[in-house]
Amino acid sequence: MALHFDIKDDILYQLGYGEGLRKGLEKVALNMLRKDFGQELVARLTELPPERVAQLKLELDTSSKAS
Repeated sequence: MALHFDIKDDILYQLGYGEGLRKGLEKVALNMLRKDFGQELVARLTELPPERVAQLKLELDTSSKAS
C-alpha cells in the first residue's frame, strides 16, 4: 500500500517557503534602494511593509557609512 504525502501541506515546508520568499523580496528591495528607488515605490512593488523597507534603507545607509 502506497502512502501519499504532499509536502506542500507540511507546516514546516510552508514556513520555509514563506521565509525564502521574504528574503528574496528583501534582496530585491535592497537592490532597488541601492539604485535610488524611493521607499514608497519599493514597498508598493515588492509588497513589503513600508516599515520593513524603511528598516532596510536604514541598514543600507548604516552599512555604507561604515565602509
